[in-house]
Amino acid sequence: MEPEAVIKSVRRRRTPPPDPEPGPPTKARSRLIYAALATATTALMLDGFLSDRPSQAPLPSLSQATGVRSAIAESAESLQVVVDWDLSLSDAAGASDSVRVRVIPEQANTLVSIQPADQLADTAYLPVPPVGQALSGFSCVAAQHGDEPVEPMEEVCVPWKYVRR
Repeated sequence: MEPEAVIKSVRRRRTPPPDPEPGPPTKARSRLIYAALATATTALMLDGFLSDRPSQAPLPSLSQATGVRSAIAESAESLQVVVDWDLSLSDAAGASDSVRVRVIPEQANTLVSIQPADQLADTAYLPVPPVGQALSGFSCVAAQHGDEPVEPMEEVCVPWKYVRR
């Protein structure tokens, strides 16, 4: 095998290569501006973190029923009215002992039940109206506290209506 090219002499440079060009000069002014912006941002973040802590809102003295909802379904020969609710937060002394639930149909007797405060739903059964007829009423919930009279402080009611087809 023969070489493709034969090099007889090697040229050498007689002058040294030029020095590489220095990068742009460091700008003290831009560094100062960036440092000032970083310091200002950090100071504002710390000031907001330290001064904007919201104080805790005082809790109400007594818990009350909120978010009362009713769901109605036909179950065999009866109408199932499921009432669920939430209780508002309160001081420990104002926690409710029990919850009174009333289902008040317009054409029948009122159904009343007392549930423990840790139970957040109840079911009442009513007679089904005839085909083509409607049954409407209200579901009412009230938190009861140990030191109050027989009637609770505030009752929350929601209307409902069922039409049998």
